[in-house]
Amino acid sequence: MRYCFITQCGSPCQVDIAELAKKPELGYQTDMTLDQYLRKNYITSREFADAVKVSIFAVIKWRQGVRTPRSISIRRIEKQTKGKVKPKDWYQ
Repeated sequence: MRYCFITQCGSPCQVDIAELAKKPELGYQTDMTLDQYLRKNYITSREFADAVKVSIFAVIKWRQGVRTPRSISIRRIEKQTKGKVKPKDWYQ
C-alpha cells in the first residue's frame, strides 16, 4: 500500500506504508506496547494499575511481557490509552 503526501517544500512524495512504519521518528507507528506507551507518557505502573482497576503487579508483568492480560483488561487498556495499545499488540 502506498501513501501519498506533499512535503514541506511542496513536492509530491509516495512512500510505502510498511517502510514508513519502520521510521517512528516520522510520527507514524503501527504498533505500541504498553511499556512504550507508559514510558512515552510518563505514567507509572501504579497510576496505570489504578486507572484500569488491576494490581500493580499485573501491570509490571504485562510491561515485562511475562503475562498477557485477560480480555476485559485488554479492552480497558485500549480505552485508557485511547487506542494506542490495541488488542492485536498483545499477540505479536
